[in-house]
Amino acid sequence: MINKDFYFSQRVGVFCPNINEFLFDFIYNLGYSDSDFLRPDVKIEVLEVIELLLSLDLIYVYKWYNEIEEKNPSLKGTLEKINRIWFEGATYPDFYNMVIFGSTEWYVQKLENLGMTQTSDWQIFVANEIGDLQSWIYENKPIN
Repeated sequence: MINKDFYFSQRVGVFCPNINEFLFDFIYNLGYSDSDFLRPDVKIEVLEVIELLLSLDLIYVYKWYNEIEEKNPSLKGTLEKINRIWFEGATYPDFYNMVIFGSTEWYVQKLENLGMTQTSDWQIFVANEIGDLQSWIYENKPIN
């Protein structure tokens, strides 16, 4: 089970906007390398992080490859689809043909309003401009 506090405190990098586009980006941003692509526990952790980021409305599925597009799939349905298309033995080039993620507009806009740019150091930015990222997200997230 995912420990949200762990990711906010220890793996704050996964919350950086526009950094997690492909599944391998999540793997790298969690501190893993190419040699970890085949580890089942890495896949589980990536899926947990994707679930967290989707549930917080920080990312969305930009494009599915070789999959029928569903309008507004449920969170559970999205995670099941990712789990299904992430086949056993997938390596770096395979991830290009699965799914692409984007950062939500509200999240990017709020961060840019605080002064974040594409050249900002994410960890320094969070420390100096936001502080408690978890609280900031909950306070700034649009109410649907």
